[in-house]
Amino acid sequence: MRFEGLHSVADYAALYAALRQEELGDRLERELGEYTFGCDTGSGEIAFTSRDGDTTITATTVLIATIAPDAGSILWGWAHPDGDPNGEAARLRDLGHRHGISDLRASSLGLPVLRSETEAESYSADLAHVIGAAGVEATGISPYYSAPIAGGGRAVFVLRDLELPEPSFADFAAKAPRLLPGLQVTDPRLAVHGLVLRRGWQVSWNAQGPRTIPSCHVTDGTSNVVISFDDRANAMEFHTTIEATSEPESSDHPAGFAPG
Repeated sequence: MRFEGLHSVADYAALYAALRQEELGDRLERELGEYTFGCDTGSGEIAFTSRDGDTTITATTVLIATIAPDAGSILWGWAHPDGDPNGEAARLRDLGHRHGISDLRASSLGLPVLRSETEAESYSADLAHVIGAAGVEATGISPYYSAPIAGGGRAVFVLRDLELPEPSFADFAAKAPRLLPGLQVTDPRLAVHGLVLRRGWQVSWNAQGPRTIPSCHVTDGTSNVVISFDDRANAMEFHTTIEATSEPESSDHPAGFAPG
C-alpha cells in the first residue's frame, strides 16, 4: 500500500483508534447482540439496531472519505457532495497544507487497478483503517467506522456523540500485544508513541526517538509496560507490571502530530 503522506498522520493514531474500535465493538455486542446498521450521509447520522428492533444506538457521523475501487479513487469527505468543505473533515486538508502532505491536500487520490471485486473489498477494508486513523488524528474525534459501498469500496466516518470509555493503561497492556501486529502502519513504534502522548502517559526510548530504537518503557506513573522491537520495528516482547491507579483525563484534541 502506498500513501506515505497519509501514513505519516495515520500511524500516530493507529493504536489509539484500534483501542477505540474495540470499545465500540464491545458496546454494540453487549447492548445489541446481533445488529444491523443504517447510515444517512445527508442527515449525518448512523444507527445501530438490534435484530429484534428493540434497541438502537445512534451517533453523529463526519464523512472522512470514500474509497471507490471501481472509480479508481479516494475522495476526501470535505470534497464529497455529502460532505462539508469547511467542516471537521476539512481538518485533514488543513493539516496537509500546514505540513506539506500532498496526499491530504488534493481532493482525491488515485488507486491501483484491482483485478476483482473480492480483491477490491480486501484492499478497501485495509485502506479504511489507515484513513480512519488519519481522520481520528486530524479531527480528534473517535471512534471511526467504515461501511461497505458499491464496487467493493468503503465509506469511512468518525463518530461523535457516542459514549465510550477512553483506553485505560490496563487496556493498553492487555490488548497491545494482539493489536499491534495487525495495525496498518509503516512503523508500529509511532503508534505506541502517539497513544502515549494522547493519553498523557510517559514513554522513554533507549536512544533518541521512536524511529531509531529497539525498545521502549511506557508508564502512567504506577504501572509499566516494556516493549521490545526487532530491526523491522515489529513488536516482539511485552513485559507488564499493572498496579491499581487512576487514569488521567483524556484530551479532546489530536496528540501532537509530527510528520516524519
